[in-house]
Amino acid sequence: MGPLGTPSAYALAADGAFVVTCAAPTVHEAERYAPFVLARRVVRELADGATGGGIATLPGHAKTALSLVFDDDCTAAALLRLLERDPMLAGAVLQAASTARYATGAGRPMTLRDAVLRLGVLGMRPVLLEAIGRAYLFQGPAARAVAAIFEHSLRVANVCAVLARFGSSAAATGPWQDERTRQAAFACGLFHDVGRVHVLAVASSILPAAPAAVVARACEIAHADVGAALVARWGLPPAVVEAVERHHGLFPDPRIGPPVWHAGHLVALAESLIRTWKQGADGVPAGAPERWPAPWPMLLDEPEGTVRLHRALEVVLGPPSP
Repeated sequence: MGPLGTPSAYALAADGAFVVTCAAPTVHEAERYAPFVLARRVVRELADGATGGGIATLPGHAKTALSLVFDDDCTAAALLRLLERDPMLAGAVLQAASTARYATGAGRPMTLRDAVLRLGVLGMRPVLLEAIGRAYLFQGPAARAVAAIFEHSLRVANVCAVLARFGSSAAATGPWQDERTRQAAFACGLFHDVGRVHVLAVASSILPAAPAAVVARACEIAHADVGAALVARWGLPPAVVEAVERHHGLFPDPRIGPPVWHAGHLVALAESLIRTWKQGADGVPAGAPERWPAPWPMLLDEPEGTVRLHRALEVVLGPPSP
């Protein structure tokens, strides 16, 4: 059962597999369902309020930082006070603020005060989220796998932010039409796979010596429910919880009624764009709007909006391959 109150397909599959495993007549059958058993145990432990292991419990400074990110009354002074008390987070903020994504034309910021003054409180929101993720959340024993998850999540977050900014003017429908989702778009993308990190961190304590293939499959099965439980526990906005829990949901079909969008579709759309960005074929350049997968045709029906969105995507994803 996810934070939104409805069992996901992953949770139902895990529960079903647990029953089959208990009655499995052979070792082979038990091994076959091991990923589902592991997934179910991780989800249940979080649902039961487990606080040990993984990233379920954040350090105090990280929780304070997350609360400030979404506080409309947050001030630059409050941000600086927080960062001055947490050298690890401060270093991650400077590292993020120095990247090309946040370039302001005034050169690389040398101090925290410089970064905050250049970007402003709203401009610091994605920087601080990226820094919190780098310093505290995307950490664990499987360092290489966690680093890959973070890089993917960061890319999805940047695309979600672009869609929220430019997609709203390109169509009258879509998950970005909800103001709360637009404001939290970067966080929706950044945290959508955080459940994978937690599963990787606690797998060995639940199923010792579990093969890597079993853990990887358990990540696939449980990461949406686990991630939604985590971000709900951390106090993130409901739009982020919804996006994390439902980012594998099916796209609306306009042929059977008015499309109903939710925050999870924003992440799903971002991931579909990333997958097709480099895949040119049949004489159509990679990244061209003609190659964007469904349901893009019904969302981007204004040529000018499509051009603006395409240019913004090139900034965060790089030019498509020829």
